[in-house]
Amino acid sequence: MSVRGRRARRRRRIIVGVGGACAVLVVGVLAAFGWYRSQLGAGSGSHRVVEVRVPAGSSTADIADLLADADVIRNATAFTWHARFTGAGPFEAGRYRFARNSSADAALATLGNGALGPEITKFVVPEGFRLRQISQRIHETIPRFSVADIRGALEHGDVRSPLLPEGTHDYEGLLFPATYSVTEDDSVTDALQQMADAMTRRVQGLTVDADVARLGLSDYQIVIVASLVQAEAGNPDEAPKIARVIYNRLAAGEPLGIDATSRYESIETGDPVDFESTSGYNTRRRPGLPPTPIGAPGQFALDAAAHPATGDWMWYVRSVENDSQGRPQHVFTASAEEFARAKKACHDAGLGCGAP
Repeated sequence: MSVRGRRARRRRRIIVGVGGACAVLVVGVLAAFGWYRSQLGAGSGSHRVVEVRVPAGSSTADIADLLADADVIRNATAFTWHARFTGAGPFEAGRYRFARNSSADAALATLGNGALGPEITKFVVPEGFRLRQISQRIHETIPRFSVADIRGALEHGDVRSPLLPEGTHDYEGLLFPATYSVTEDDSVTDALQQMADAMTRRVQGLTVDADVARLGLSDYQIVIVASLVQAEAGNPDEAPKIARVIYNRLAAGEPLGIDATSRYESIETGDPVDFESTSGYNTRRRPGLPPTPIGAPGQFALDAAAHPATGDWMWYVRSVENDSQGRPQHVFTASAEEFARAKKACHDAGLGCGAP
């Protein structure tokens, strides 16, 4: 074979080889592109909604890993490439809700709409709760708010209230019982300030009756009276009568005789109830109001403290009969003899009225 023939044959082999390599490359590229496109499509599994939190400073690749781990997208690498090719991003940090097994485009659309607002948690404080109970309830609902943090925010003066007497940080009774909402961005002080502000608005919004005003009670003392009403009233309908008995006894200089104040002190100190003590909480012996509220009064108790019923009653005691709705009720009287008879009946019925 001539030199020219050998050269021609070599060129044909090179051409065939290059052509074959190109064909393999094209097949590979097409296969890779097919795989890439398949990874961007929606999956066939559950489309249950999941929440994904994107930390501040996350790159598109970081977000892709989060979405893949949550089964939102099929492949993190393919998603990252797609986001770059389409010019998507950067994306906002925060909370997002995605459907599982979404397409890459659907996930990018969700990211492009921006993060959801801060997560909201509600907590409920029942009427009559003591401060220790309120602290525990808040912590149980929002574990990141420890009882120690709550106590510290109150004791260190982080929470403000014009109702608080000068020189004290005892917030007993000054956090209004209601349902509250806090976001993940709120601090423990923010949560407590909501409650203190709610009580301040309600107390300062009261217009007390003229005969109550003549007693010269401060707003804080009105809250104390309301806390006693809250503890003593068998039902809200009786609250104005309970308040009237308290005011009648205050005006007469008589001890209030409310055992709930001594029980409050016992709970707070861990000591047995002592009705012979000289403590200001022993309203069997000491005239006047106790030093602090004994719980968080609700609106009905505050209203009763501002607008007591009209009457000359000096005593009340648990009745042996409930009202028409099956709620506990009391006998109210201005007669010591009638009170003694009603108390004996209560004691004999085992309703916890003490010895007659």
